[in-house]
Amino acid sequence: MKRVLPVFFILLESFALSAQEGVAFSSEPQAFLLQLQQWIQESNDPAASQAWQSFSAAYSGGLFSPADMEGIIERCNAMLQRKLPQVPVWSDYLSGLPVVKKAGDADNGVFLGWQKVMLSLISQATAQDYRDLSTFLAFNLDFLATRNLRSGGPGATWTVFSEAFTYEWDSGCPVIAFDKLDLMAFSEKDSFTIAGTSGSYCPINQSWQGKEGKVNWLRAGLDEEVFVTLTEYTIDIGKDGYDAPDALLTYPLYFGNKQIRGKLSDKLMAAIPGITKSYPRFESGEKYMVMDDIGEGVNYSGGFRLYGNTVFGYGTDDQKAGVIITLPG
Repeated sequence: MKRVLPVFFILLESFALSAQEGVAFSSEPQAFLLQLQQWIQESNDPAASQAWQSFSAAYSGGLFSPADMEGIIERCNAMLQRKLPQVPVWSDYLSGLPVVKKAGDADNGVFLGWQKVMLSLISQATAQDYRDLSTFLAFNLDFLATRNLRSGGPGATWTVFSEAFTYEWDSGCPVIAFDKLDLMAFSEKDSFTIAGTSGSYCPINQSWQGKEGKVNWLRAGLDEEVFVTLTEYTIDIGKDGYDAPDALLTYPLYFGNKQIRGKLSDKLMAAIPGITKSYPRFESGEKYMVMDDIGEGVNYSGGFRLYGNTVFGYGTDDQKAGVIITLPG
């Protein structure tokens, strides 16, 4: 009497024999899950097995729609064809799927954006060089858990305060973009914030491209009426500071309602007793300005610098800074 094997055992045997030859996973979700399970179990890697279990449980719980599964299978087949390693690539991708899905918005835009970015990264990866893909996947898991753009190791921790974001592919780089957020850098002893900014971050080159935003001098001991507004700026998130070449300073004590255009520098500092903070730093773009009545009977001409809570005047070789004092009577 002939014994009839269940269909899924036939599928598994067929896939096991042909997976190394690059044959695709089944497009049917249940068969795909069984094939994926067998392939991962053959590697006997705990990280890959745990990732598969997390993904499988999410699927069984109804988290993914049929359209979602179609896209997931497409990306898994692309990774299979490129012979990408189960750890860290497959394990981080499978672990990320339910996390991104749950973090997304009602119209599924976040998840779909992430999947588009994934397909672009997979298409560039090879079995010998998958660094960009692996970097993005590892960053994504950490970001969704902490909202940090960078954390761990020496240097600053950079974090965002915003729940709304999108994944995009921008000029050959995967980015996470924000319409409005507060961006903070902090260390054990210091911190600073760019409030009300927007921008995008590429974890591959650790580059933040920002627009607008406000930086105050509260941590230097000045009140909230002293601040700069930014236009466009770039930050290397691997560092503990940044320079913004175009900033507008508001300082009513010296300039009334007028804003002064210049450049801003800010960085984290170690807390040293008796040493006054010298950041943020602003320097006027104009090297020669006339400032009347900065004190009783005192007029000033020259450039303007604000380092921490200290004001400096400066000039050039051709045009020195100067003070004119008019005595009473």
